[in-house]
Order: sequence, then C-alpha cells, then structure tokens
Amino acid sequence: MGPAPRPGHPGTGCYGRCGLLTVGFTLPLAGVTVAAMVPLAILAGATAAPTLISANAFMERLVEARSRTEGFSWLVMALAGGVAVGSPVAGQLIDSGGARLGFVVPAAAGLLAGLAALLGRRSLPTVQAAAASS
Repeated sequence: MGPAPRPGHPGTGCYGRCGLLTVGFTLPLAGVTVAAMVPLAILAGATAAPTLISANAFMERLVEARSRTEGFSWLVMALAGGVAVGSPVAGQLIDSGGARLGFVVPAAAGLLAGLAALLGRRSLPTVQAAAASS
C-alpha cells in the first residue's frame, strides 16, 4: 500500500536527503579531521535509510502494479551492483593512495546519482499521472 501520494513531483523530498548523503561522503576528501568526520558520518548514515525508503516509494508510485516486482528487482540489483563494483574500486584506491582516497568512490557515485536524478527528473510523471495509470 505505502504512503499516500503527495501532489506534484514524487522526488521533491528525496533530493535534499541525497544531497546530504553526498556531502557526508565528500567532506573527508577535503581533509576534515577524524573527530569532525564522526558526526558527518552519522549524518550521512542517518540519511541512508530515508533515501532507500524514498527510492522504494518512487518505485511503488511510478511503476504499474503488474510490473512492480520487476521494478523492485531492478532497484535492488542496481544497489547490489553498485556495492559490488564500488567496494573493490575503493579498496584499490585505498591500497594505492591511502584511506582518504577511498572516499572518492562514494563521493563520485553520489555526484553521478545526483546528476542522473536531476537530468532525469523531467521524464518522471507527476504523482497524479502515476496514480491515474495504476
């Protein structure tokens, strides 16, 4: 069933959380100390669950009921694929350049995801249009 659709674009609240998540993973590249990284990591981690919940809500609202299983499968596969590719890439960067360089991977992934979301948001239907087609 899920949350009731809100008027307008379905991703309005998610962009801010995704931005916080990206900033949280990008700041260690700026030379922030370990003591300052702890609250930033907590902030970034606190935005992860709401971001995943928003992604699931997107899927529920935008994909027709008969295709939702496939839609959720693609969503989970994208997440698992990102973890499967990002972990060894980050590991190689850490081995070659130190721990700080490992933060390049989540920062780049967040920036790419944000760019994709901004570029693709015009192609998403509004909640009213998606609800009408379900």
